Amino acid sequence: MDEEILTPSEEEITPSEEETVPSNEETVPTEEETPVDETPTEEENVPAEGESEEDYVEPPYYAGYRIFAENGREITDPDLTLGYLVKDHLTINHPAIPAKYHYKVRHVTLTDGTDFYPEDNDPRINMPDNQVPSWSYVAPEPESIIEQYVDEDGQIQDRVITIPAPTVKNASVAYIIDAPAVEAYDEIETIYHYILYTEKELANNAFLAEGPVRLDGAEESINDITEVVADLAGSDIEDRVDNAEERLTTNKEALDELLLVVADILGGATEEEEEEEPV
Repeated sequence: MDEEILTPSEEEITPSEEETVPSNEETVPTEEETPVDETPTEEENVPAEGESEEDYVEPPYYAGYRIFAENGREITDPDLTLGYLVKDHLTINHPAIPAKYHYKVRHVTLTDGTDFYPEDNDPRINMPDNQVPSWSYVAPEPESIIEQYVDEDGQIQDRVITIPAPTVKNASVAYIIDAPAVEAYDEIETIYHYILYTEKELANNAFLAEGPVRLDGAEESINDITEVVADLAGSDIEDRVDNAEERLTTNKEALDELLLVVADILGGATEEEEEEEPV
């Protein structure tokens, strides 16, 4: 039997949608049809529909990204008081995927002139493995007829005649792609690593957290010292302290200036005490 095996380039291809060919005539938009600048603006985080602005909570900066702990386990709710996040990139390798395909007998012509196009699971077609074009034709049972004839004695006799089944004269096999091949590619994913603070870092963080409270207390203490020194030394010293507070910007500098003022007040007495000390 003559078989025609179609190559992949001869496979049946579903026709795509017709492409619209632009005409040579230019269409000038009218004033109403003038296109409007639709440059996308940066998306803003806005409350969802039905959610009030007061109830809306800004999502954390790491929302939507995968987070991995130091042991490689993925976590979803990191405690940023005990650790911090480091941005990183994870490369995911996707291997190549070969094409999925199968062979199918598309058309058969028999020796008796019969043509047919086999459907799936046609009992006349035997294709053990549709990954290869090898197949065979399963002919139907041959027909038998009773024919009468005259024997040598001139008597009419009956005899059975078997009509052989037709065979394949030619056929065509189609190579059909079920899914195209996919080349290997790499995917870059942005992730975060969760790193726990050391004991020293936790202590430093606690100290920094208490800093504003301690500075407020220090400022109040310096103000109290200023008032006491002003009461002891009179208006002249009070003016010097006021001028110092205007010039200095930090509590430490203000305290140093106040100590100089106190040293001026107590300077004479200190010198006398030093002279009386035994050598």
